[in-house]
Amino acid sequence: MGNLLAYTGLLPKVGSRAYVARRGTNLVLESDAAFNRTIYHLHQELEFTVPFEQTFEACNCFVELHERLYDGK
Repeated sequence: MGNLLAYTGLLPKVGSRAYVARRGTNLVLESDAAFNRTIYHLHQELEFTVPFEQTFEACNCFVELHERLYDGK
């Protein structure tokens, strides 16, 4: 239905009404409700930024680091 509305140009006209009509339902969940989970296994997470030009170099460094830390595991 959404694609049909988008292709016909009606999406901007009816989009806000559809959002109000669906508010309070479980059709779309807030991120803390949708992705809330308990992680029982060892979980290590890291977020970082790298200049675009150095993307492949940084990825290769992380692959090498992972292979050194977890060799054969």
